[in-house]
Amino acid sequence: MNLLLDEVAVAASRLAEAGVESPRADAELIAAHVHGVARGALHTVPDAAFDPRYWNDVARRASREPLQHITGRAYFRYLELEVGPGVFVPRQETEVMTGWAIEALGQIDIAEPVVADLGTGSGAIALAIAQEVPGARVHAVEADPLARQWAQRNIAGCAAAAPHTAGRVTLHGEDFASALPGLRGAVDLVISNPPYIPAGSWVPPEVGEYDPATALWGGEDGLDSIRMIERVARRLLRGGGLVAVEHGAPQGAAVYWVFAAEGLAAAALALRTGELVVLPTDTVYGIGADAFHPAGITSLLVAKGRGRDMPPPVLVGTVRAATALIEDLGPYGKDLIDEFWPGGLTIVCRARRTLNWDLGDTRGTVAVRMPLHAVALDLLKETGPLAVSSANHTGSPAATTAAEAEEQLGDAVSVYLDGGPCGADVPSTIVDLTGSVPRLLRAGAVSVGRLREVAALSTGGDGESGRPAEPE
Repeated sequence: MNLLLDEVAVAASRLAEAGVESPRADAELIAAHVHGVARGALHTVPDAAFDPRYWNDVARRASREPLQHITGRAYFRYLELEVGPGVFVPRQETEVMTGWAIEALGQIDIAEPVVADLGTGSGAIALAIAQEVPGARVHAVEADPLARQWAQRNIAGCAAAAPHTAGRVTLHGEDFASALPGLRGAVDLVISNPPYIPAGSWVPPEVGEYDPATALWGGEDGLDSIRMIERVARRLLRGGGLVAVEHGAPQGAAVYWVFAAEGLAAAALALRTGELVVLPTDTVYGIGADAFHPAGITSLLVAKGRGRDMPPPVLVGTVRAATALIEDLGPYGKDLIDEFWPGGLTIVCRARRTLNWDLGDTRGTVAVRMPLHAVALDLLKETGPLAVSSANHTGSPAATTAAEAEEQLGDAVSVYLDGGPCGADVPSTIVDLTGSVPRLLRAGAVSVGRLREVAALSTGGDGESGRPAEPE
């Protein structure tokens, strides 16, 4: 043993007491940094060369300042990057995603693949791809000016150390939501390590106190930026292009369904075979079945825990689809549809007698709504009318997120489409149009005052339909 190794042992003990996750490794790496030697060469440092400034850096690490801020270096695949205050420190898990992307780019038959790295931070992902994929042209997008300075420094450093990367990484100072307008339909790979931590989650001090907040927090469910990336990727990618997005382990299923094209196709297939789907609407999340599939309707009622005396409403993607289900809109139906569809108004009308379906004990009526939600409308235009009720057990609170719906419905549902938190935890307003005067069955998203601006409205008394005011 020598003096430095003795001091490292004491430092490791102090770091462990401070809650540092890898105390021995960090104590050794700090020692190597301070003394200018490799970690494996600490034993070669003479006792007389021990630098007492070592303990200053140990104290910084014990206060939970990131090791990379102390050394000024982060290692990512084959890169040595400069990092510090104002930039996200790249992690090992991002190396896994980047390795997948590099392998995938190597398998496509394109000599100079075009890559968009959204939220590049230190430039780690962009530079790793440029270094390991010959010919790749990487567009690194970063809106934060502090992080962008670190990226620029690393791009220059990489070009000096690996000249074949020079000129192949272009840094863009833009928000990635609107970035790269000139590359519409021309990108082969969109890749990102976005902020994906749900608001209010616990994170270690090294993360919460030192990494930029804009690189961490992803909204209520952590998926806000990932949803944006899905939209940007749809704009940038060529046909057959690839997307790679890092996310938290518990978010895997939700992230999968954020990418709507694949999710909608799976949902449509499930519905056609009589299975159930949870989908977002502009009011609350709904559980849906093909309105013309008897087994699907039965499964929906069972999943909800309700009988045939509470038939589900029907959602449609177009007004034309609604009129194909309805015998008569009455004197006010068209005006109400024109004013409030798509949106939070459900209308109860006489159903066409020729319809070959069985929603339950409807007493010859159908409750119909056209929701104001892009995911729901895209699905409805693919599938046609869906029987949709609120995504919860009868009597339980309605779900306002896909996760809440899954907690209640579990494996009874084949596909969960995640459109983010609902805008308002308010059900639709239900109005009965089967009588001579529209009658309010349930108050909800559209107020009585707004309805009365368009049509006469009764808010009490028995209606002619007798249809219960079921939840959606």
